[in-house]
Amino acid sequence: EESIVSNASSEAFDTILSSLPKRLDEVYEAILQKTSEPEQVKKTLAASRRPLTLKELNMALSIRATDKSGNDIKPRLQFDMSRKVKGLCGPFVRVTNGRVYLVHQTAKEFLIKPPDVERPFPFSWKHCLDPLRINFVLAEICVWYLSLDEFVRPTALGDSCQTDILQRAEQYAQPHDLLDYAAKYWAVHIRPSENTAADALLRAVFRLCDTQSALFRTWFQLYWLTVSTVWEFPKDMTPLMIASHIGLKPLVQTLLNGGADVNAQDSEGWAALHWAVWEGHGVVWEGSEAVQQLLAAGADVGMEDKKGMSPLHWAAADGQEAIIRLLLGAGTAVDTRDSKGWTAMHFAAANGHDGAVELLLESGADINATDGDEEQEALPDAT
Repeated sequence: EESIVSNASSEAFDTILSSLPKRLDEVYEAILQKTSEPEQVKKTLAASRRPLTLKELNMALSIRATDKSGNDIKPRLQFDMSRKVKGLCGPFVRVTNGRVYLVHQTAKEFLIKPPDVERPFPFSWKHCLDPLRINFVLAEICVWYLSLDEFVRPTALGDSCQTDILQRAEQYAQPHDLLDYAAKYWAVHIRPSENTAADALLRAVFRLCDTQSALFRTWFQLYWLTVSTVWEFPKDMTPLMIASHIGLKPLVQTLLNGGADVNAQDSEGWAALHWAVWEGHGVVWEGSEAVQQLLAAGADVGMEDKKGMSPLHWAAADGQEAIIRLLLGAGTAVDTRDSKGWTAMHFAAANGHDGAVELLLESGADINATDGDEEQEALPDAT
């Protein structure tokens, strides 16, 4: 008789729910006690920022640090990844439209250990995954993949004259199974685990941030298309700008120690401080350390980009209260205006960031300041 655990159908999971104890933790514990070698799949699925496709998961579980090209990985790829996943994790996962999901959000909560919470039992599956560790695992996988020889060479994505870049990006990424995910999310995974990253991984990250390389232009173009409303990213960017944007403190410090110009500007007038603020530090994650590093290194807190926007404008537009405090504490002018007459207060109020408004008012912002241009958009473009 076929084991229920080897059958990853919805019906099988419903059977388990009806035949095992009703407490969900006990259900998940029972399932995982019967699975076959689920470690890699658990880690990958629990930490991924979006559901992985079968091809992406296949590549993620097959790549090794020593691989130089896709040809090195091919012999380890599974012929039938759907069957492999079902065999590894049974009904703990499900495959829908070619993507792999944990059976329920509660399955992820069951696996990942919350901060300062002890595991219930040493040999229990509950809270068996440490968030720092599983993010590090995916960071390694993504960086290894992006460092393959295929992406070191110039590609069509490096041609800034292409006007159909969205279509070209999709066409280029399609045959490279993990490129889309790795390009967009490698930095998200490395940030939480940066203090545990080995020197070899940090050296690979340094290469990814070399803004003069084809390797950088390939992954960054794919990433840029997800965070910007325009397809062409700025010219004259420096590694310090990218490291600050990512919020990777060890790399920021290494570059500063090496004499990187903290106030260098790209073709849009952005300095490293603009890049650090724009990413959303203090909102999406607590990344104010990168801003602190730049300020300590002498970053010009009032430097304006080509739209006349200072870092405070950008921080206020996104409601980044932690960053606003840092910038105000560093002496930035609270009522400086951009090229259309808007102050930080205008951006904070227009976008409904009440906390940012209060901070600016406490620092003496003029609540009655007029801009002279009622047609200006609330949110600035990423350019």
